[in-house]
Amino acid sequence: MTAFDVTYLALWILALLQGIVALVLVDRLRALRLLGSIGRAKTEIAVGMTVPDFTATDVASGKSTSSALLRGNVRVLLALSTDCSSCSHLANELKLAPAEALRGLVVLCLGKQAACRTVTSTLSRHVPVLQGEEITMAFGGRLPGLPIALLIDERWNIAAMREVAAGDHVLESLRQPPPAPSRSEFAAD
Repeated sequence: MTAFDVTYLALWILALLQGIVALVLVDRLRALRLLGSIGRAKTEIAVGMTVPDFTATDVASGKSTSSALLRGNVRVLLALSTDCSSCSHLANELKLAPAEALRGLVVLCLGKQAACRTVTSTLSRHVPVLQGEEITMAFGGRLPGLPIALLIDERWNIAAMREVAAGDHVLESLRQPPPAPSRSEFAAD
């Protein structure tokens, strides 16, 4: 191998490393731009706020959906995390509920798609399980605890929020009439 061959090979390796660095930087820039477009504030999500806009992937079908398409069809958003043992127990409990009892419920899974698929695999056929970077950015770190149920009114505002530990609490929320668009008794002044 000549000195020219070694230099040529070293230049190719350098170019490959620069390409990898450039891809990482572009990915970070995309994430920052996405964060800015969502308008994520440092404040927690609270009663009375409008549900943040997002697009997401249905874990079961792989199809994309958005919060705009869910409006009017969803009464409860249930936020679960792949890092939360209570969330896994709740998902297992919800799998026992009849499909009719789960109408109006959508699960937002905060975490990686493969982990969401594992945690919610039993739910996917009964309940839409949505996952995606925008959901994590819109809701992650802004909720007071997990798992949490967000009761939604017809104006797409959060009418009430409850940390839940068992499936019957979520199902109870679905059986109640849809929350009125007026301020909830739980709303902060």
